[in-house]
Amino acid sequence: MRKAYKKSGVAFKFIYRMEIGKRGGIHIHILINRIPGADMLIQQCWQQGRVNYENLCESGGYQAL
Repeated sequence: MRKAYKKSGVAFKFIYRMEIGKRGGIHIHILINRIPGADMLIQQCWQQGRVNYENLCESGGYQAL
């Protein structure tokens, strides 16, 4: 991801949280800065399982993170 963002001329910024689900499955929540095509980029880079990509909100407000 970092290399792909660098090619776009944007720094890759992220916050993540790893969790164990009710049935014992490990999963990760990650908040990243958005660039055009980020959803497809994440799917291409993450080879460890399925990706569920959602925008938090269009108004932003996450600059302080």
